[in-house]
Amino acid sequence: MKFGGTSLATVDRIGHVADRAIAAHRAGGRIVVVVSAIAGETNRLLDLAGAIEPGSACRELDLIAATGEQVAAGLMVLAILKRGVAARALLGHQVRIVTNASFGVARIERVETDSILAALGAGEIVVVAGFQGVTAAGEITTLGRGGSDTTAVAIAAALDARTCEIYTDVDGVYTADPSVCPDVRKLSRVSFAAMLALAERGAKVLHAPCVAMARDHDVPILVAHAHRDHEGTWVTTKDDPDPMVGIALDRAVVALAPRSCEVARADEALARAGIAFDRVGELLVVATSNLARSIGTIAADGVSDVHVEEVARVTLVGRDAAAVTSAAFEHVGAAHRFGVGTTPELVTVIVTRPHADDVTRALHASLLQSVRRYQLVA
Repeated sequence: MKFGGTSLATVDRIGHVADRAIAAHRAGGRIVVVVSAIAGETNRLLDLAGAIEPGSACRELDLIAATGEQVAAGLMVLAILKRGVAARALLGHQVRIVTNASFGVARIERVETDSILAALGAGEIVVVAGFQGVTAAGEITTLGRGGSDTTAVAIAAALDARTCEIYTDVDGVYTADPSVCPDVRKLSRVSFAAMLALAERGAKVLHAPCVAMARDHDVPILVAHAHRDHEGTWVTTKDDPDPMVGIALDRAVVALAPRSCEVARADEALARAGIAFDRVGELLVVATSNLARSIGTIAADGVSDVHVEEVARVTLVGRDAAAVTSAAFEHVGAAHRFGVGTTPELVTVIVTRPHADDVTRALHASLLQSVRRYQLVA
C-alpha cells in the first residue's frame, strides 16, 4: 500500500492512513506501506539547498531530499503504534533497495527482502520510506519525482505480492486531466502498455518507471483515493476492453526543428545519447529540462542550425486513435498545430502552448464519443 504526500498532509490524514493499513492487517494481510514525503516537503528541502548553493552536487541533494520520506515513515509508524498495532519503519538503505549511481534519477537494480520479511514474520506492519535507495557502495540515492510509486512496485515484485495499491488524491485513472476536461470519465481498467504511454507523455497519476516495472514483473496496480472508498482503476497485463483509452497533455516540452536535411542526423544523435524524445514529422520534441543537453548533443554531431519552439504535446492513446483525431480536427484550427505524428496506438499533436487546452478538449470530446459505446468507464 503506497500513500502519496497529499494523503499525509495533516496529522488527521496520517491517522486515517494508519487506520486503513491496520484494517488491511487485521483482515489477514501482511502489509507493507510505502510513504512519500508530506506534501510540499521535498520542494521545501530543495529550495533550502538552492538558497545556499544553486549548483549543489547531486550527491548532497539526494541526502537532503531523502529525509522527507524518512520523516513521513517515522510519523506513520508512531500513528500505527498509538493504535496498539506493532509496526516498524525502514529506510531505503535499511531495506537495501539497491540502485545505480545516477543521483536524482536513480534506477532500482534489486530489492533485498530479508529485513521486510523478518518484520512481517514478527506480525508487524512495515512502513518503508519511498523515493530512495542506496548504491552498492553505500551512497544514498533518490529515484526522481514520483519515485515512491516505483519503490512500492519494486517491493511488491520482490515479495511476490498479490497487488500493489497506490493511494493518492484522485479516484483513479481518468480519460484526461480533470482540470482541463471537466467531462472526464474514470477508467475501470487500463493495460500496462496504455498506462505507460500516458505516463511517459505527461499523465501525472503514476510514475512511468513504476508502470514499466509493474509490466515487467506482472504486478497488478490499483490506483485509488486515499480517503474515499470509491472504486479505483486497475492497471494490469490485460488488454484494454475499449479501443480508446485517454489523453495526456504535457506542457513541459520544446520542439527542436533542424534543417530538413539534418533531422535524421539530429534524431540519431539524441538516440545515441539516451535522451528521450518524440519525432513528429520533422520536429524533435524533448522535455524542457533536457533542452540544453539536447542542443549540445546534436551540435556536437554537427547540427547547429536548430530552431527552438516552446510547445505543448497532446497524446491520444488507443487502438482507434487516428479515427478519433481525424474527427476532432474538424473543430481544431490547423494554424496552431506544429505537427501530427501517428502510430497504430498513438496520435501525438504538437501545438502552441496557449491552445493546448482547447486541442485537448476537442480530442477528448471525440474520444468520449467512442468510449460511450463500451463499458470501460464509470
